[in-house]
Amino acid sequence: SIGLHFRGMAQTVPGMPAGPQVPGTTDRPLNGVFYIRDDALTPPDIHHQKGMHCIDCHTARDVMGDGNIYPQMDFAVEIECTSCHGTFDAVSNLTTARGRRISNLERRGDAFFLVSKVTGKRHPVTQVKHLLDPKHPRYNKRAASAMDGKHRRLECYTCHNGWNVNFFGFHFDRNEQFTQLDLLSGQRTPGRVTTQEKVFASFNQLRLGFNHEGMIAPYLVGFSTIGSAHDKHGKEILHQATPETAAGLSGVTMVPHQMHTTRPEARDCVECHRSPVTYGLGSTNFRLTREYGFAIGPTGLHTVALDPQNPSNTRAVANLALAGEPRALAVRLDPVHARSTHAFVGCEDGTLSVVGLRSPVLPRELQRKKVLADPRRMIAQGGWLYVADGVGGLRIFDIDKPSQPRPVGALPTTEAQGLALAYPWLLVADGAGGLLVVDVADPARPKFVSSVDLNAERAEPNEARDVKLLFQYSRLHPRRDGTVQRGAARHLAFVACGLDGLRIVDITEPSKPVLLRTPGFRFDRGDVRGVAVNTVFDIGSTGGGLKSQERDYMYLYVDQGPQDQRQQRIYVFDVSDPLRPRRVNGSPRVYGGTGQVVLLRAYNAPFLQHFVVAAGAGGIGTLVDVSNNRTGATVSTVWAGIEGLRDLQLEEFAFDRLVDERGRWIKDISHAGCRYLSRDELLRVLRAPIPADRPRYRTGRYGEGIGPDPARRRRRRR
Repeated sequence: SIGLHFRGMAQTVPGMPAGPQVPGTTDRPLNGVFYIRDDALTPPDIHHQKGMHCIDCHTARDVMGDGNIYPQMDFAVEIECTSCHGTFDAVSNLTTARGRRISNLERRGDAFFLVSKVTGKRHPVTQVKHLLDPKHPRYNKRAASAMDGKHRRLECYTCHNGWNVNFFGFHFDRNEQFTQLDLLSGQRTPGRVTTQEKVFASFNQLRLGFNHEGMIAPYLVGFSTIGSAHDKHGKEILHQATPETAAGLSGVTMVPHQMHTTRPEARDCVECHRSPVTYGLGSTNFRLTREYGFAIGPTGLHTVALDPQNPSNTRAVANLALAGEPRALAVRLDPVHARSTHAFVGCEDGTLSVVGLRSPVLPRELQRKKVLADPRRMIAQGGWLYVADGVGGLRIFDIDKPSQPRPVGALPTTEAQGLALAYPWLLVADGAGGLLVVDVADPARPKFVSSVDLNAERAEPNEARDVKLLFQYSRLHPRRDGTVQRGAARHLAFVACGLDGLRIVDITEPSKPVLLRTPGFRFDRGDVRGVAVNTVFDIGSTGGGLKSQERDYMYLYVDQGPQDQRQQRIYVFDVSDPLRPRRVNGSPRVYGGTGQVVLLRAYNAPFLQHFVVAAGAGGIGTLVDVSNNRTGATVSTVWAGIEGLRDLQLEEFAFDRLVDERGRWIKDISHAGCRYLSRDELLRVLRAPIPADRPRYRTGRYGEGIGPDPARRRRRRR
């Protein structure tokens, strides 16, 4: 992939059109296949753009080895960015990281040049030290604010990483019904293996950790295989199983990588300093739905058997009666394989029931205790249970011993109804209290950080019911002059506000959230009761009219219409630009429901399908297909079987969740000497101050964001 990335290319996504007349792809095949080639998605490495070749940087020992055996190939590479560009303190000494003279690097006084081994062209080489020296003509104030002692442990290509293709999940299938050529024996042997079936695709995500040199570097999907197998009769005996390493960790790994997509346009500061997703705490994206779901209703807890290959077969297969009437549900998953282990059920009478799910079809109650007041929504993650307890506020329980939940922290609120976690921050949809940001780094002492009046322009009480989070990494925008501009990154909260519609709040700076002024999210007599968000790689049209690209979508449950003619619908919006949302075709009607919107992502080789479930609509819920955003959302099927459903949770395997909120590893790293950030390191990075000159919003009368700051645009033009 390095050779492709360097030239600004990448493998296509399954089902993606490519070839002549298809924008964003190569016009002719290379090695028999077409590739992505798109300056907005995969711009070339700046070194390639300037006419350089691989061996202009890399030495003979880099390419052929130095006679030693290393655990990984990159351990043998002796060229570093600093070999040519120098360090914060010194210009290049014309040698590699191992002290060998770089034969084609020259110094002429204050100037440095790299002579191409292929063309003989002399390339001027910028020195980092000159950019940081206020007395030097090449002084760069913004670079100087970032290149200081606190950033010495970052690889240069961490901030200057232009893009990285991540295929989260490679599906491996072995079928004993067929034979395959054995390349060693030359004979056909039983069993055909199909590989390279990619599940999720992303080009602008950023994941970081320490490499073998103790430097923070970008992480890329490494061994991300899930396996299925069929016997000689065609029966599936293994379904999308995930590997486990000898250390007891998930073998679906990410590893440090030099992407070779270096760009002069550096990443936004907040992509490292305000995004827990960057360090492997997981996002709402890249989650593969497993075989079971769990629901609560008047008769207790129900186990739901999911059949993504044939959704109409989904049905309730077990029921456990509970003494109280269930109101809220959270499911604890085994982090390695994402199988359910326990359910936590908050009941109307204030009891918290713990249910064992080691056998999902035989759930059994392990404990019940009256410790709640008014449970509305719960999250079980990282050994903690967070409860939106209505008038009881926020409650936090230690569930590291899941059968014995222990209350550890609480914070009074107005009427906690919805929750979204981006550790160390917890977002609370607090009813009339608006949106709250709470620091839960110490669960025993949750701290109020900030609040947002979601009706800032009107003297009316808030109605915050549900909240979901999405971190938008910076995206690249080609200019007419051939250069590339990098957009701003931001952390967004999407809040379902009942009759007040939907509100988007930029919480990038948790202590200073900004309410965005966004059109199109209020509906005629519409009650917005639930929301979900997801990042999707949209497949373009085969005729080349629409380009394939990565976009962000929001899904709303809206109850609307005259009182005697109420209708429930699912609306879909493209929120890639949150200030200019675009409604997607189709708003399928569902019948009834709780208002909860649940994402379901099913992989049916070789394609990934995206659905949302309107929980409780028609029984268990109504499944809405949102895979094709050109044609719009359509109802796929209705899951009947549970009357009065209150909450629905699905088993999901999170490909990008590498560590938990306690700092414990979930996924292994196959490269020796590499590691994730510790919990203390993570908190220090996420709380670091950020320079005041990063892109901001122009604010309106009430402090809400209403567009890019025009003064900043004028400064950029100058």
